Amino acid sequence: MQPRPLIIDLGTYTTKVGFSPQDFSQQALPQLMVPTLVGQTKLLPGRLSDVNAASGQQYFGFEALRRSSVLSLKYPMEHGIVMDWDEIGELLNYCVRDCMKCDFESLTSGIMLTESPLNPKRHKELMTQTLFESFNVPKMQISMNALNALYSEALQSGLVLECGEGLTSCVPIVDGYVLHQSVQRLDLGGRDVNEHLMELLKHKVVFSSTFEREFVRDIKEQCCFVRECAGDGVVSEKKRYQLPDGRIIDLSQELHEAPEVLFNSTILGRDEGQNVQNLVVDALASCEVDCRKVLSQNLIVCGGGSMFRGFSERLASELAGKATPLKEKPYRRYMSWIGAAVLASLSSFEAKWITKGEYQEYGSAIIHKKALY
Repeated sequence: MQPRPLIIDLGTYTTKVGFSPQDFSQQALPQLMVPTLVGQTKLLPGRLSDVNAASGQQYFGFEALRRSSVLSLKYPMEHGIVMDWDEIGELLNYCVRDCMKCDFESLTSGIMLTESPLNPKRHKELMTQTLFESFNVPKMQISMNALNALYSEALQSGLVLECGEGLTSCVPIVDGYVLHQSVQRLDLGGRDVNEHLMELLKHKVVFSSTFEREFVRDIKEQCCFVRECAGDGVVSEKKRYQLPDGRIIDLSQELHEAPEVLFNSTILGRDEGQNVQNLVVDALASCEVDCRKVLSQNLIVCGGGSMFRGFSERLASELAGKATPLKEKPYRRYMSWIGAAVLASLSSFEAKWITKGEYQEYGSAIIHKKALY
């Protein structure tokens, strides 16, 4: 029996899993991170009798990536929304039973899932239904990513800008309450940067398979950066990247042109104004005047898409004093998981859990009756 709540931060690209720690005096981090990826064996010429292929054996996360040449790969989440609940269920089972080595039924301290803002109500209901009916958990709850990020910084009020793999959102929170009418969301994130970088590199090297696209992601994470100002002109920084087959790619303008789409999405053919800085401006503008000051003074930047060098500086430059990002944290890609771990550990949170008995009485609608946000 595990004495601590299990936190699962379901992301479009990465799922982070771990038990809430007993002691928060040191920085808490998830014990497991796996790509939100499912691979199923496919029949290949000359291998029609392959038992694994015939049975449709599945692999998950890094195991799926390692076998990508003989698998059909699929990301079961798009823009923060689960597209295939059966595959997500299998992924959760792999994370908890195979990797964390525990049974769902033994999680008597509860299991906490995270969710993006402005997801459909039905999404929460299906999350609840999956945990209780497929895994028979004793109790569970769902918390919003942005609210978790705020709690991770020990704040009650703030403006949370989360830039993830499939979407970017800006959520104003005052005294622990989400101002739902002012929440902004845009389907723009790290995956768009990947696609643009791949387009910029196509005259040097072509990445076609899902596995090869992971090299593009690695180039992005290891080499790319954001210019401090939009009009900085030609940037002279250059780097070299070696592919596993030994080929060398010379990188120059691509290093900053790829993440530029986050601040100027017209590059992708989108309407002007669909960018991260306008999310902040629009969120603030739609809030009551008397709460704008505390929000603008507590702008939290989080999510894996914000990990570029120079991201916060560029954001501050684009906002031009309307709001100032707090000092960026090196662990900001984990803020949602950290905040959920803090929240689930509070003694006052005990009454917030949804139990199996409550689910049996009210059905999946109980998640709205006992909603945290």
